[in-house]
Amino acid sequence: MTKTEYISEATSPLSDRTIDITTFYQRLASLGLQRSYVKDILLPDWWCDDFEKQKGAVVEAAAYVSRRVGLDFKALLDPDKDLAFQEGRQPRYKLRKGTEKSNLAIARSMAERLADVAAYACEIPLQTVENLTAQTVRSQILQVSEFVTLTSILGFCWELGIPVVHVSKFPTVKGQKKFDGMVGEYSDRPVILIGNNRKSPAWLAFILAHELGHIICGHVKGSSIIDEHILDIDEHIDLDDDDKRQELEADRFAVELLFGRENARYDTPSNLSPVSLVNHAKDNAQKDRVNPASIVLNYAWFKEKMATTEKAKKSIWAITGEALKTFEDQPLTARQIINREMVKYLDWENLSSDNQELLERMTGLEEALLATY
Repeated sequence: MTKTEYISEATSPLSDRTIDITTFYQRLASLGLQRSYVKDILLPDWWCDDFEKQKGAVVEAAAYVSRRVGLDFKALLDPDKDLAFQEGRQPRYKLRKGTEKSNLAIARSMAERLADVAAYACEIPLQTVENLTAQTVRSQILQVSEFVTLTSILGFCWELGIPVVHVSKFPTVKGQKKFDGMVGEYSDRPVILIGNNRKSPAWLAFILAHELGHIICGHVKGSSIIDEHILDIDEHIDLDDDDKRQELEADRFAVELLFGRENARYDTPSNLSPVSLVNHAKDNAQKDRVNPASIVLNYAWFKEKMATTEKAKKSIWAITGEALKTFEDQPLTARQIINREMVKYLDWENLSSDNQELLERMTGLEEALLATY
């Protein structure tokens, strides 16, 4: 979007009595949006220090920031008004002990903006999820893929008309956290957002399967679910019985989708070396048609629960990391795989240059990947 495309806001009555650019940055910093982040992610690529000196620059900056993070434009420019991120979709939080909803305010607000953009640019007709189960989804995926993997689940979601977006560029500021996964309805279709930055495709496959489970189990109706941390249901706090039931249902869905049965467990009586764990995963992968990298992680999750010391837990994950290298030694990280599918399925011509820029920046989308399609 060009400089003149914000002219209606930049020439509003506020421009005669607004705050200066320094105060503007200070107000954003009070919310956790530091100046460097605002300039690198939230302002357009043509923005520069010289432009900030021009009359009306602060109003134009407020126009961009308000649209990109869900802040009220007028309140952003009025020092007498409090700033707060909007909550327009009745968010339901699944938090760990010690986390407050306010700790996820920035992540949720920015993710919802990306979800709006992705839903708008998705022209694939939304398919019904009625009568779908983990087994029916697994069966459909295995007809075209050897295993249920991150790539194959992504393809299934997009073909259903469910966009999947990886949000990687959150501000790093004390007191603010990010989520593992988030799902909600935007422009009358569900959108899944992944906030976990692990490189392992198998790890993010579980998160994606969990969020897909929320959709197919009917948990997402006119609201959004923010899962701060998936896999540790016992560590969640402030979950009522219904929320806990939904989390367990989504977990069971994910396990059955990935492994073919709800109670899948691949740990062994004794601890395995990296080489032994690789062989263990290969043997069971062919027998059960399960991604061997997922088997490695399944082994680690159960072993960790039985470990009694932090040293033992670290040892388990060190062995797991070595074993995963055998199965996930590939040029693309999990984030890049998600971005690749997003580029493939979205109608980019349906987006303004401003929204394209926002999507590219917030997902960490590489120019080379974008040019592929």
